[in-house]
Parts: sequence; structure tokens; C-alpha cells
Amino acid sequence: AMMMKVVLFFALIALVCCQRQLQGQEYTITYFGENTCSPESAITERTFILGECYDLQYNSLNTECDQSLECLFAPADDFDANVLCPRQFSVDAITVLPDIGIVLEVNPTGCNTNSVPEHIEFGFGECRQSPNYEGCFSKIRLDGPRETASPASALAVPAVLFLALLGLFL
Repeated sequence: AMMMKVVLFFALIALVCCQRQLQGQEYTITYFGENTCSPESAITERTFILGECYDLQYNSLNTECDQSLECLFAPADDFDANVLCPRQFSVDAITVLPDIGIVLEVNPTGCNTNSVPEHIEFGFGECRQSPNYEGCFSKIRLDGPRETASPASALAVPAVLFLALLGLFL
């Protein structure tokens, strides 16, 4: 029984650590105008939160990268934006492969749709042709967790862990 408690104890710690790693963690995709992804060809970048699905607008008729990227920040519910950027797809980072890259779930029609999503392993340092932003190439990087995390939520996990451990050894 004691062995089981020890195993549970480590499982709890692993669960809390891994969960904290994903929560509020951000990643950034930088878009470049040329296929070398050289810093001087960087046009813009957008930051996302891991584990959150984002609907992104695009226009498949655009051929120039800077023109394509006008849709990157277009709000999905804006009429004018929908005229200029009529197509939508979604991106959701589902897994971080430490030191390797991020696994993205890309849905061709958007977050809450029935289309079959594609899983793409996007390596850190890799320069990829952007599938929906014509003429663009992109790189991905992992950023730190959001600084806006409230102190209360930072304390909540150790408190829960402490209570759980107390329960295990009583």
C-alpha cells in the first residue's frame, strides 16, 4: 500500500508539472518574404497560446506575402475583413516536443468544424512554406508563459498538491 502511495505521489507531481508547462505557454510564428527566412525578410509575427484553437482568415487569390498577411490579424466576425479574407482555417498547438518543435493541428475549415484536421510537426529553426499565406515562409518558436498569470493561480497548484499529499499519507 505504501508503494502505491509513493507511485501516486510521483504521478501527481508529474501531472502538475506537465500541466503547468502547457498552461499559458505561448508560441510565435514569424512570417518571412523569402524562402531562407532571413531576419531581414521578416514581415510580421503572431503569438498564440498553446492548447487554444485559433480561426485564421486568408485569401487564396493573394500572391505576394505582405498582401497575404493582411488577413493574418483579420477578425472573423468583421464584414469588411470577410470580403477581403473570405477563407478560414484553424491552428491549434497540441503538443510541444522539447528541443524538437511543436505539433500543430491544422483544420482546413476552422476550429469547430467537422473537417479532418492535419497534424503537422513544425520543427524549431525550420523554415516552411506557409500553406495559406501565399508567397510567405514561416518559422516557429516557443515563448515563455504569459506574465499575466495571477499570483493566486500560481499558489493554487501547490496548495492542491499539498492537500492531495496530505490525503495520501493520512
